[in-house]
Amino acid sequence: MSLEMIPSILPLVATTYKNLFFSSELSEREITFNLRLLRLYLGRDLPSTIHELQPGLRSDLGLDVSRYTRFARALQGIAALPPLQEVAHGMGRVLASLHFGVGIDAMDIELVLGGDGDHGVRCWVVDYNQCERWLPQQPLSQLGTGLAAIGRYASGSLEDGARRLAKRISALEHYYPRPHQALYANFQAGYRAGVTAMIDDYRPKSPTDVWVAEADSIMRAGEAFLETYKIKSQESLEAKARIAARRQKLVVESSQ
Repeated sequence: MSLEMIPSILPLVATTYKNLFFSSELSEREITFNLRLLRLYLGRDLPSTIHELQPGLRSDLGLDVSRYTRFARALQGIAALPPLQEVAHGMGRVLASLHFGVGIDAMDIELVLGGDGDHGVRCWVVDYNQCERWLPQQPLSQLGTGLAAIGRYASGSLEDGARRLAKRISALEHYYPRPHQALYANFQAGYRAGVTAMIDDYRPKSPTDVWVAEADSIMRAGEAFLETYKIKSQESLEAKARIAARRQKLVVESSQ
């Protein structure tokens, strides 16, 4: 789905966002800015106040966990935002669906908050132009026929492909909660629930041994993705901490 097809958030919702997060200086400027959608960044921290708009950005700004919480309180009586735990769980289910239901790696998709076509808000997934196949089309319908990863993910088992997929996503995406965040448990549970539900949907009345074995391999691949995503995210967090410590040390040394 393209961004243009998503209903815009209500003008009052957009105004509430601007009043809450725009600095007074930014609010006073005469700028052309039509706030249509809000991008969800539950895996990163955004500044509490927006002082400048990125060049060329004229419609979509972000919500991290802190902003989302403040925004939900400010919108009481105007519009109801889904609880963050539900959003994180839904992110996990959507990602699992794209991975094992559709068979794409879900790279660079956009997770946004937009209108629902009426007077509310809802979450949308858009922008699939950089996605690649890592499994055949409709992979779960092919269980029992020799399911295997394809493309850049083809080397090794399904678990190996899922680990490579997790490394790419953990390095590039900031939409999904990270392991050090409380919402990660919801995201992880949603991903697992998504994989299990899809397999159950495709389970035949009398599954063959081959079908069962390949269904088990999908479950293991899902766990491999979550395990590797957790490991790589933690490594990234630790690397950032080391860089921050070195910078702080340089500041102290230069002031002496």
